Amino acid sequence: MIQSDINFWVVTHSEKIAMSTLPRCASTSLKHTCAFYFSPWTNGKISDILTRVTWLRNPLERLKSVFFYRGEQNWKQFVDKILTSSDELWNPQVEMLTCDGVYLPTHVERFEDLPIKFKSYIDVDLPHRNASKKFELEVYREADIEDKYAEDFKMWRSLQ
Repeated sequence: MIQSDINFWVVTHSEKIAMSTLPRCASTSLKHTCAFYFSPWTNGKISDILTRVTWLRNPLERLKSVFFYRGEQNWKQFVDKILTSSDELWNPQVEMLTCDGVYLPTHVERFEDLPIKFKSYIDVDLPHRNASKKFELEVYREADIEDKYAEDFKMWRSLQ
């Protein structure tokens, strides 16, 4: 997936640190806050950068965020749609972090730890822009969601 080399990464101007900007994983906050420190990556392969950081979000919470962001009204119809189609807003995170069979991040952090851990990479506060509202949705096809996002769930749980 060549697009992950260009569309989902920002790199420090010194080209020492790259951060993924996956949809619904603080990408707006990262892009806005990092504008003075980062730029979109266009000069080669992300794998050439030694420190590559991604912020992995609980897959179910990410889907809830997409549901709210897209202005969807029916959770069951939305779940049916995401389970049968592809879209960068809901494709599995691990899939988007792989390019030509190579998993790109060297550091994986939990999305929930972003406000604290971000400063260990870049000494700047990261305000939360475009934040999702917290809400509960009815249980629907959780086993199917768990199956489609198996690698995301596995990695996210390993970070706890």
